[in-house]
Amino acid sequence: MSIQEIFRSEFLKPETEVNFTAIHKLECEEVLDNLGYIELDRNSGKQTASFEQLEKGISLFRQEYDLYKLDFHKSIDRFGTFKSHLLSEEELDFLHELSSLEGEFELHHYPLKKIEQNPILSRVLNWRLGILSIFNKSITNQLSNDLTKHLNLLGSWCNISGHEQIIELLGNMEDLSMAIAKQDFYSGSDYRHLIYFKNSYRKLKDKGVKFTSNKKRFESRLPFIPKESQNTLNLVRKKKVPFDSFQNDQLHQLMTRLVQIRLWLLGNYQGKLDNDLGPLSITGIHSLISYIHESYGGKQGYKMSDLLMRLGNDRWVLNVNYLFKALLPVLVRMESDKKMETISEEFSTIINKLEKEEDKKEVLKVIDQQIKTEFESPSNRKSKTRGGKRLLRSIGRFFKRIGDFIKDGIQWVIESIKNLFKWFKNGIKILVRELKKAFHMAKTALSFFFSKRIVKSQNTNSQLITDYDFNFDSLTTVIGTDKELIEEHIRKNRWITNALEEVSEFLGTVISIAIKIAKGPMGWIQLGIEVIKYLVDNKFHYNRLSLDLDN
Repeated sequence: MSIQEIFRSEFLKPETEVNFTAIHKLECEEVLDNLGYIELDRNSGKQTASFEQLEKGISLFRQEYDLYKLDFHKSIDRFGTFKSHLLSEEELDFLHELSSLEGEFELHHYPLKKIEQNPILSRVLNWRLGILSIFNKSITNQLSNDLTKHLNLLGSWCNISGHEQIIELLGNMEDLSMAIAKQDFYSGSDYRHLIYFKNSYRKLKDKGVKFTSNKKRFESRLPFIPKESQNTLNLVRKKKVPFDSFQNDQLHQLMTRLVQIRLWLLGNYQGKLDNDLGPLSITGIHSLISYIHESYGGKQGYKMSDLLMRLGNDRWVLNVNYLFKALLPVLVRMESDKKMETISEEFSTIINKLEKEEDKKEVLKVIDQQIKTEFESPSNRKSKTRGGKRLLRSIGRFFKRIGDFIKDGIQWVIESIKNLFKWFKNGIKILVRELKKAFHMAKTALSFFFSKRIVKSQNTNSQLITDYDFNFDSLTTVIGTDKELIEEHIRKNRWITNALEEVSEFLGTVISIAIKIAKGPMGWIQLGIEVIKYLVDNKFHYNRLSLDLDN
């Protein structure tokens, strides 16, 4: 049995491959929908695309990229795809970066004229405006005629006039929400630092959220907002200002959406992005507070009643300034010196701290069951398959607490892990995405290293073919004497040579890890987690290959 066959038989069961393909398709749908290459209604009951829709969207993206790739700081070496009709890992990384709402892509460094000329950059700006819902909702490759008006309106709420600064804020929802929250007055708006909304108290209880208003506690946090806004709250309570009078205000709608977006980016919320703080939104805030409590080892500190108060019946008020300026910044203080890139790193640390093999298997079994449950009843809401920046940077404290209390028993560890996946609704998607990428890289390395490699370069007049055999000897056939084609062929072969060196290092590690891991139903999870940890620890950027292994 070959090494490839051993790898497939021991670690890549058919159901695992099916799940990897499912998460890869979901990831493609996410980024293509973000930038308008396909259109999925993020508030519908079903958000899936056919493979035909995906192929059409991918084809359009590649056409635009080929025409305007020189405008971007990094290029995509696309040698095949995950599957013939899906994006490659490199393309996914590129589109994730472009559509990031956490400050990854610096669109503001491009002049507005350049953004207008480049269809991909236009899509990025339209995406940033569109997700806020009060501006253009359709994501196309052309900028709206009302763009200047939209930017100026947003700038007035942030007390900023420069379009470059406004575009920068649009790329980082954390900074945008803070920029608006810190203003004392909003010209032309009835928004007053608090969000007034309706929510079914019964449905909230059905979600398992126990909440009791504490007027004194809520009012003690009101100094986070100006006195005038506090007075408005008193008038609403006395029914001298209608409760519903804020609902049609654009800024009130925007701040409501920003609450949902901030929770969605973290993974605490996986409901509709609909400007409506329903039970799922409030459950998301509850999950965030529970995560903070668990990470610090106690229930002291923040409570739901700090920022939320029931005014009667199903009428509520949320101190959004307190959420943005006090509660969410706790995640920044939770950051460790080592910036996490994956959740898998932390799972690896916990598993290796467990002394008993049966305890390790128990933890892996829990993860395996969570994965099965996720794919048995997948959510059709707007996907978030990557870990939010604040989640990845703060999660080290959560896992450190688990590690410190391993001595209290394996059941405590298991319960904490279950809670993590309950609080962060996309946690399993993030983990499976990480595992998928690691296994795809391992399969690519095996295929590339142990298979024959043929490198072709051709045009209408000339053709060069280099055939590498199993021992890495090569034979090159040359037809024609096109100088530029020969130089291109030499570059390709240098790429192959460098890739072989890189792959051999990676593959040696994969095989050694695989040998150490006992066979069993959870072996594939442990292998994937350990491979990811190796990649991160060694800053191993395996981005040379995205070959289609099935061809």
